Amino acid sequence: MQRQHGCPGESAQAPKGNSRYLVMQAAASTEEPTMPLDPATCTIFQDLPRPGGSVDGCTRDIIRLLPPLRTPPAIIDLGCGRGYQTITLAAHFKAPVIALDDDQAAIDQTVEAAAAAGVSALIQPRLGSIAALPDAPGSFDLIWSECGVHRVGLEKALGLWEPLLRPRGVMVVGACGWILPDPPAEAAGFWQRIYPGMTDTANVHAIAKRAGLRIDDSYSLPRSLWRKEYFEPLARRIVRYRKEGGLDAAAERRIQQAETEISMFDRWGDRFQYSYYLLRRA
Repeated sequence: MQRQHGCPGESAQAPKGNSRYLVMQAAASTEEPTMPLDPATCTIFQDLPRPGGSVDGCTRDIIRLLPPLRTPPAIIDLGCGRGYQTITLAAHFKAPVIALDDDQAAIDQTVEAAAAAGVSALIQPRLGSIAALPDAPGSFDLIWSECGVHRVGLEKALGLWEPLLRPRGVMVVGACGWILPDPPAEAAGFWQRIYPGMTDTANVHAIAKRAGLRIDDSYSLPRSLWRKEYFEPLARRIVRYRKEGGLDAAAERRIQQAETEISMFDRWGDRFQYSYYLLRRA
């Protein structure tokens, strides 16, 4: 039975009501657009304490929800970023982890962090696309992707990655989604622009089913941690950039988008959440 969890000390917000696919009104399509990485985005988010939605303690909590895996498990982290969760996975399972990202700087940071954590021998860095994996079907016991689905869309990601699972393998994917039906038009419009595939929990189940998967469990990042680990450092970064000045047009646009994202979280953060879904073959 699928359950929902949050970090200790905070209750996860369960979706309410009869959810529908809200943002992508062109929902008849099963393809979602690939989202190119804006160079300005790389600069703005570079060296933030914790880019994206994940938190180390929560990564460990999600690991505890996993069923028993083959020993040693074959693991790949898709869209590893700076490798926080990659290192946690390697240390926990004491097994090699492929750390894949299309940003060489992120790969380099992962390698450096792994050395500092004493797990260099377990990290296998790979520069490449999460949408074009060369691995054979049935290669992995654990496919982990905390932020990667936002680059290609959930539907496409699950369809591409499902064949790579071993028969008893598990896939963990993180995605931002609506908690309640009928989100405010302002919030829905913003997310439609930056993440067209954003949907609600009920539709995530439907997408998983179409990919031949089922959701066994889920875990929601508490709002307070999302603020502390992501939005507050991002806000400080924006203030510094504004003071320094000299922004080009691309950076200015991305900063404005980040400011809007912070505003959306402050005003409508009770309507959406960052969730991690644990999926297995149906």
